Amino acid sequence: GVINLGKENTWVRELYCIEMLARVDTLCLDKTGTITDGTMKVIDVVAIKNDGKKMDFKRVMSSMLYALEDNNQTSLALKDYFGQECTYKVRKILPFSSARKMSAVTFGAGLGTFVMGAPEFIFSDLGTKLNNVITRFTSQGYRVLGVGRCAGEIKDGNLPGSVSPVALITLQDNIRREAPQTIKWFAENGVDIRIISGDRKSVV
Repeated sequence: GVINLGKENTWVRELYCIEMLARVDTLCLDKTGTITDGTMKVIDVVAIKNDGKKMDFKRVMSSMLYALEDNNQTSLALKDYFGQECTYKVRKILPFSSARKMSAVTFGAGLGTFVMGAPEFIFSDLGTKLNNVITRFTSQGYRVLGVGRCAGEIKDGNLPGSVSPVALITLQDNIRREAPQTIKWFAENGVDIRIISGDRKSVV
């Protein structure tokens, strides 16, 4: 077994791992950095009708990215698309957390607070139409990021009120070249694959 694995450029550190591998019937895989190479890019921005003061959405996003100072792959993809420049004065910041799955920035000049995160977490009611749009994108494998706005400013780590949808941003993960063939091999050999991801089920 060690010799056969060695021919496939696989390093065996412990002999008993061969026996364990033969008993595997379910394999759990992390998506980001395992199936994908960890890089992302923005594919499209879908504007949503929103009543309120007109603003330059690209400048809002650029100012948000400047204020939040995040350096994860999602933020890097957004910075590449929108830039990173402090055009609007920042008053309050709500950093991203995995628990609330959102981040927010309160701007001056009457712009209010802009929220960015998973649509189902930031919008109190997606509505049938908006949910259908999101489902259409996720079914194509895209990750969907929601951007919304609410009046007032962040206080004590909380949003000032309900969030009105402003836009949806679609992003694409870059799949590793060898990933499809590897997953196919496991499937053909009776191993059930489970993908561990924070994305919607329809994405993975």
